[in-house]
This record gives sequence, C-alpha cells and structure tokens, in this order.
Amino acid sequence: MPQGSVTGPLLFLIDINDLPDCITSSTVRLFADGTALYNGISSPADTADLQCDLDALQAWECKWLMEFNPSKCQILRVTLKHKPVEASYTIHHQTLELVESAKYLRVTIDSILNFNNHINSVAKKANGTRAFLDRNLRSCSQSIRDSTYKMYVRPMVEHASTVWDPHTPQKY
Repeated sequence: MPQGSVTGPLLFLIDINDLPDCITSSTVRLFADGTALYNGISSPADTADLQCDLDALQAWECKWLMEFNPSKCQILRVTLKHKPVEASYTIHHQTLELVESAKYLRVTIDSILNFNNHINSVAKKANGTRAFLDRNLRSCSQSIRDSTYKMYVRPMVEHASTVWDPHTPQKY
C-alpha cells in the first residue's frame, strides 16, 4: 500500500488484526503502525516465554510477508528492583537495544515510571509553540490569540496528562 495514503492505516490495521492471536504469554498492544509487547518478568522462565513470543511474532511476519525492523525495537525494563532478572532478546538474530526510556503513543516512559522527562519535554515544546504564536499574532485580537492557544498549545500540554498526573483534581 502506498505510504501516506488515506486508506493505508485502515488496511494496515486489518492486516495486523490477527497478530495478538499468535502470542501466548505476553500482552500485545496495537496502535496505528506501532506494536508493543510486554510481560512481567520475575524468573528466567519468564524471559524465555517473552523470547518465545518474539519468535512467534517472527513466524507471524513470515506468514504474512511483513517484516519487523529490529533497529526500531527496544527493550525497556520497568522496575524498582536493584537486581532485576537480566536477559537479552533478539529479533532476526539481532539483539534488541536496552533503553532507560522510550516513547509510546507520544508519552515518554522511563524504567522507574518517573514522568519528569516527559513533562519537561512537553513543557519545552509547548512553550516554544506559545512563543511562536505570541511573536506572530501580536497584532491579532485577544479572541484569535485565545483560539490559537487552545488549538495548538493546550492539546500538547493535555495529551496523556492523566498518565503522569492522575491524582490531582482539576482547578480552573
């Protein structure tokens, strides 16, 4: 399917709809063109189960003539343990990169579920966009400036805010 086509994402989702059926031990999440596979690891047997699921994904991709790109795949260990169960995982005989943080659905998740990096990144981007709008809309009315703020800046700040700040009541 041509990249950038209107029907491309829908056809892709139809193509990968059966992917979770080949997984036995882990949980799979599909969204647009992204796939997340995760599993609780508390023993070496759990690491073997996760690698088996990765192998099952490789069998699935061969069946449907698709290919995962191992260089775009990462391992993120989310734990507070001082000595987590260590393991390396492979796709196509290539060891997956172990990272301290990763983005999933535009939310930066780190290994201890601290969202400070995510918050700082979002704030920096939103402040840059706000400054751009301020510089270029000085001569516009307040209602237009308010509308552009609500259209461009506010969605950046509010995206997934319940993930990193779920317990604080909203005050307006």
